[in-house]
Amino acid sequence: MPREEVLRYEEIAAVVRAGLQLGISHVRLTGGEPLVREGLVDLVQMLSAIPQLADLSLTTNGMLLAHNARALARAGLRRVNISLDTLQPDRFHAITRFGAIEDVHEGIDAALDAGLHPVKLNVVVMRGVNDDEIVEMGRLAVDRPLHVRFIELMPIGEYFSRERLVPSEEILARLSAFGELSPVDGPPGCGPARAYAWAGARGSVGVIGAVTQAFCAACNRLRLTATGQLRPCLDQESSVDLLPALRPAVHHERLAQLIQETVAAKPQQHTMAQREVGNLRFCMAGVGGYRMTAAGHRREPARMADVSGKSPTVRTAVARCELVMKPRTLATLKAGKLPKGDVWSTAQVAGILATKRTAELIPLCHPIPISHVRVRQRLNGRRVIIEVEVTTTAPTGPEMEALTAAAIAALTVYDMCKVVERGIVIRRLYLVSKSGGKSGIWRRK
Repeated sequence: MPREEVLRYEEIAAVVRAGLQLGISHVRLTGGEPLVREGLVDLVQMLSAIPQLADLSLTTNGMLLAHNARALARAGLRRVNISLDTLQPDRFHAITRFGAIEDVHEGIDAALDAGLHPVKLNVVVMRGVNDDEIVEMGRLAVDRPLHVRFIELMPIGEYFSRERLVPSEEILARLSAFGELSPVDGPPGCGPARAYAWAGARGSVGVIGAVTQAFCAACNRLRLTATGQLRPCLDQESSVDLLPALRPAVHHERLAQLIQETVAAKPQQHTMAQREVGNLRFCMAGVGGYRMTAAGHRREPARMADVSGKSPTVRTAVARCELVMKPRTLATLKAGKLPKGDVWSTAQVAGILATKRTAELIPLCHPIPISHVRVRQRLNGRRVIIEVEVTTTAPTGPEMEALTAAAIAALTVYDMCKVVERGIVIRRLYLVSKSGGKSGIWRRK
């Protein structure tokens, strides 16, 4: 998003001051990943200097925490919540899609060393994904002063399914199988978590039944987005726009009024327990703070290219992808003897469907009308070469559609052939040529 649409730190501080006058006492910086925003330590220092603020905390994925923990503590941060859904490096990468779990462990150590107590670990439990690690994650609270909180998977975003939801009572039963748990007072900022501890443990475990045991009646939280929208409920898309009270100058009375309107709009009950699929219209990364960028890099906010000034013209793109397989696999494929049926026809349909869904898969890709798609396969030695040609009449070209279609067609071939050979290699996905538009014709040399 354009930088001018993002709240300045002074504007965030103005919202906090107004909230404090109305009875708000705790502030948490969250996201997305707040530590990727430049100068976050300055914001912490600005907020911690406000006398009425009772508590200032941070939720982070932990990847950048080791480099920032001491500076944040010196600036006035009290405590941290660290999101960690697994202890297995391969699984960690599959869930997060970037980063290294070692960085998170270093972040936990740094937070403890910096005096950011309590350190809480947030674990979203997903059946068939990480529910086999419940006890192992909980045991982190035995020897170290860590507070591990297990959170039910909420129907927000495309990852949710009813089958993946592990109820909080089931989580608690699995933890109790390791040893008898006793209810304890939760650490500061425990919120809706029910806290327990094993005898002699230095930390605690907790469960948050956001779906099966809704705590809406006791909810006293509001969420301010990076663009100045104040949300009364995480489960609702409705929000109150604070920008009219912040720009061009802060209007304190109007700001207080808008905050009160948001509080009045809090629902009696969310609808998470009734939904079978996730709410696809917004994701957690954009609700509570700043959008995720590549860890360790300072970048401008991601934005979609503006094509409003371009005229729709006929544009074509051609992309290729290759699979390399053993002669026996290739012979079975050519003979049409694979158990799943006609590989070529299935791959062609998959490629065509992929062109229609590209904008849903690639975050900043424009949705465009597809005029024509041709998916072809040919054999060359041990290689299967897939070539896709896509044509559109639009203000931007179909290069991404052609590349996505070639990749999906290749994955479909792999899926249908893996019963014979799992070691098939998919390689060399590339654009062959494009034509149309202001830049004219381009061909790979």
